[in-house]
Amino acid sequence: MEPLPNALKQRMDESKEGVIFFSLGSIVNTQTISEEFKNNLLQVFASLKQTVIWKMDARTKNVPKNVIPVKWAPQQSILAHPNTVLFITHGGLLSINEAIHFGVPVLGTPLFGDQFMNIGKLVQKGMAKSVRLSSDLQLHLKNAIVEMVSNSSYRLRAQELSEIYH
Repeated sequence: MEPLPNALKQRMDESKEGVIFFSLGSIVNTQTISEEFKNNLLQVFASLKQTVIWKMDARTKNVPKNVIPVKWAPQQSILAHPNTVLFITHGGLLSINEAIHFGVPVLGTPLFGDQFMNIGKLVQKGMAKSVRLSSDLQLHLKNAIVEMVSNSSYRLRAQELSEIYH
């Protein structure tokens, strides 16, 4: 597993309320996402107590203080960090396997293909919720994040599944 860059590790270590990792994988290029949509996501993230690491391919203006945009993210190292409380992911199989391995709850944002099934299975197992990336995303995303970080059952179930996985 690749070590975290020092600056990122320090921010994660200092995140008293926890860290949320947001990545849409390598297939979705965030340069193709509209500025309005990015701004809506940033508004949601700005309203949170947690630090949010967002894997994005392009620079974005007006990034809130609690958001760390990264062009490249050592995903396993981020998920392995003890302060990581939630993984917002598109639901690719590798990301799902890594979330289970490290016992991190998942908020799924499936986009196509097997991602819907992958996230659906985690929802059935009690370690995930799913939201659609749609025009009313702000409300649904914020509510889902708040529920998942405040309800320990998601974390406990993720840790149980991690133990089974090993």
